[in-house]
Amino acid sequence: MANQNPDLIFLMETKLLDSQYHFLTSYKDTYSTHTINCSVTGGGRAGGLALIWNHCNLNIQIMNRDLHYVDMSITTIHTNLNWRATGIYGTTKSQHYSKRFEQIWITDDQHYLITKAAWQTSQGDIKTRLQHTLDNLHGWGRTTFGVLPKKIKATQQALADLQLKPNNSSMTQQITDKEKELDDLLEKEEMWWSQRSRALWLTHGDKNTKFFHLKASQRRKKNRIESITDHMGNNHTEPEKIELVFLNHFQHLFNKQTTTNINDTVQVVKNRISQDMHDQLNQVFTEDEVFHAIKEMKGLAAPGPDGLPAKFYHTYWDIVGKDITEAVLQILNNDGSPAPFNSTHICLIPKTNNPSQPSDFRPISLCNVTLKIITKTIANRIKAILPAIISPNQSAFVPGRLITDNILIANELFHYLTQTTKKTGYVGIKTDMAKAYDRIE
Repeated sequence: MANQNPDLIFLMETKLLDSQYHFLTSYKDTYSTHTINCSVTGGGRAGGLALIWNHCNLNIQIMNRDLHYVDMSITTIHTNLNWRATGIYGTTKSQHYSKRFEQIWITDDQHYLITKAAWQTSQGDIKTRLQHTLDNLHGWGRTTFGVLPKKIKATQQALADLQLKPNNSSMTQQITDKEKELDDLLEKEEMWWSQRSRALWLTHGDKNTKFFHLKASQRRKKNRIESITDHMGNNHTEPEKIELVFLNHFQHLFNKQTTTNINDTVQVVKNRISQDMHDQLNQVFTEDEVFHAIKEMKGLAAPGPDGLPAKFYHTYWDIVGKDITEAVLQILNNDGSPAPFNSTHICLIPKTNNPSQPSDFRPISLCNVTLKIITKTIANRIKAILPAIISPNQSAFVPGRLITDNILIANELFHYLTQTTKKTGYVGIKTDMAKAYDRIE
């Protein structure tokens, strides 16, 4: 600035906080500044954006601003020329990643103490305390483990350098130690990719980082929605338009519909709940039931919005279990509200290889584990009486029955219809059950 005397400067990733622009005070007679602090939103050490201009030559009015740009209207004082400029910061991160619990953290001896200290010092409701604990674990994890690929590359280079040096007993020990360090890093990398691959079926036998990396990459590619067709037949490729099409579709799907004759319909349904079943269902829920519910969950199934899978609860139940159990039993036994935990991510699973419209996706809800503990505790109690409730013609929800059995029966029926030589006529009716399974009512 001292040498070139520029009229306008736009700085990205200043590495500075708002309080660290004091070096500009020596230019205050000539230059004005407008800064945006990005660190408060997870920008890390990038700092923020800074717009600096010579107010003797330019009048600048900020029209709009964001974490990624500053839009301004400029008037050149001496020529009275008006023009528009926008300083744009293209972030190096391709997408925003929410915090999540990483299973590699439990390979370090400090993980238990970090979690215990974070939980004991946390305040507020259970949701707030869980978030506080994850924040502390996440910060410690990033500092402790860093970026694994960089660490692996540096360790491999260090090992290669050691192997080029003259061999002696001291050097042999250094090489052995470095090889062990590299093995530990490679094992952590394998765990990291395994968690993202969702290959839950591979729980035993040889594992392979390349395989997990491929699985995760395939999932990411398959999950990307490049275009969508709305109910009017219009195709959309802009992310905002795609989002709006899905939003309209599922808002309509998940809203209550006007229903009639509910009471008349219920009257013809035979009551299958005996008094003994009723008494069993209405017993007070216990701590053991809550404990069994969490233990039955898959440890690394996709977490809900809070980023905490069941593995977190399995690992630290002796720390968080008492408080979690009290919160769950308060809801189950004392009509407490589950609203604080009732947030979900709606995940869209393609029904076909080339989905083109919202109805080609099956929505599943990724719930917070705390909410799943509540619902699974209830489900486990209901499970005991289901065999007496569910009709023999229904194949779901009862142990020992498979929903795929109905597919075999349907195939046999249509095979009979197409192959029969009897003169008696038959007809097969295919019904669309979307209203029964894809809607609230």
